Amino acid sequence: MNRQTELKEYLHRIKILLPIYKKTEKKFISELSQSINDYLEDNPDTTMLEIEEQFGSPMEIAQSYMNSMDTDVLIKRLSVVRVLRQILAVVVVCSVTALFMFSALIYKAYIDAKETIITIEETIITDD
Repeated sequence: MNRQTELKEYLHRIKILLPIYKKTEKKFISELSQSINDYLEDNPDTTMLEIEEQFGSPMEIAQSYMNSMDTDVLIKRLSVVRVLRQILAVVVVCSVTALFMFSALIYKAYIDAKETIITIEETIITDD
């Protein structure tokens, strides 16, 4: 794996560990990426292990970022995320239920239409 791919994976692991990923977190990751790139320009033979030693493991970086946030802001943002996830879950459940009901109605209409098709026709000829 080349260093750019390893760096992307390193930053991706940090993003995953952040419970919220909004504008401020994007800016934080961008600044961290720029700092790492500046470090790599000064030290071109640096390995990812050395980068982790210099900047910290993804877990350490995420923890230090969360610790630096104001507790009230963090709680408010986490509660908003929780509410949005609950709303999304309700929408998904309602959508799946509606899709199931629609499919059942379409199938019932198909069966009813199939039963109304005349498949055998009997003709009776009488002599009058």
